[in-house]
Amino acid sequence: MHGPDSFKEIKNIEKTDIRSSFKRYFFPYTKYMFDMGMQFYEKFIEIGKTYFSPPNTEVHPIGCNMFGSVLKKIDQNKVRRKFGIPERKNILLYLPYTFSGAKKHKRSFAWQAAFAGLHIERRISKEFDNNSFNRDPFGRKLSRQFSYLRRILPDKEAREWLLKSWNEPEVIKAAKAFCERNDLYLVVKPRRKFDFSEEVYKKADIIIDDDESQQYPSKLQELFTVASLCMGYFSTTVIESVFCNVPFVNLHCPDMLFHDPHQHFWCPVTDDSLFSFNGAVWNTQIPELISKMPSQKLSYYSMKTESRKRFMLQFTGLEEPTAGKCFYNYLENRISS
Repeated sequence: MHGPDSFKEIKNIEKTDIRSSFKRYFFPYTKYMFDMGMQFYEKFIEIGKTYFSPPNTEVHPIGCNMFGSVLKKIDQNKVRRKFGIPERKNILLYLPYTFSGAKKHKRSFAWQAAFAGLHIERRISKEFDNNSFNRDPFGRKLSRQFSYLRRILPDKEAREWLLKSWNEPEVIKAAKAFCERNDLYLVVKPRRKFDFSEEVYKKADIIIDDDESQQYPSKLQELFTVASLCMGYFSTTVIESVFCNVPFVNLHCPDMLFHDPHQHFWCPVTDDSLFSFNGAVWNTQIPELISKMPSQKLSYYSMKTESRKRFMLQFTGLEEPTAGKCFYNYLENRISS
């Protein structure tokens, strides 16, 4: 299993691909995650139930294969030196909103433009070497902003967000004020394929470039060793964050953003769900965060040991035995039997 995509990708399977001449083995993180996948199929993709059910497939939960003992041995001082984080300083890790001009669905793009698009002045180059950006000529930038406004103004919700300044620049200002109050460094880790707001670039103490060529530990996993808090927008990074004992703040986008019911299914915010788990993951409405976060103490987001354990049992499996060990033991038992 490699996250919810393991289930969503089945929509590309044809009935003729489900052959009885060989057996498939599927190793999800946990039984809970597999059951969630089967609920997804029940609701949206009928063929998925057939594909993953006996006798076509054997299912063996083994835990999340992103984690292992290597992550426990990362030297925090080396991490700080590598990324330019002051000695003994911890960080707030901010994952920017993943805005893209390609996301033009009529029910969601107006809000996205009001929240982030209008505030992008420089755009990430495809290579993103050395934090490089492309600046649009003034005329093109103006034309792009007028285009966004034409989408925003007729939309009631987008218009409200625009007029009340509920946007990513205000989010990053609140995060920066929180960092100053709690003696934290503000570190931003964007994804290469998405632009992000100019104010994010200005307020960040450090922006981490990551071409994802470094793995296990990844740059993100290194940063978690010195992180006191992580913030993101319905990012599955929440799984890594909680495993690494870092509280996660989910910035709740309006429901209209999830025009795809498949996407909506995998972003639940009910109690004890992936993006709202008492004592481990704080699901927060964006206007509330903008107004309250600057005056909050870090202790407000305290990871509770029992909450972390319950979250992992539900979504990732515990540290020991690791997914690698579980997989190896399964193979060994199959061979010996």
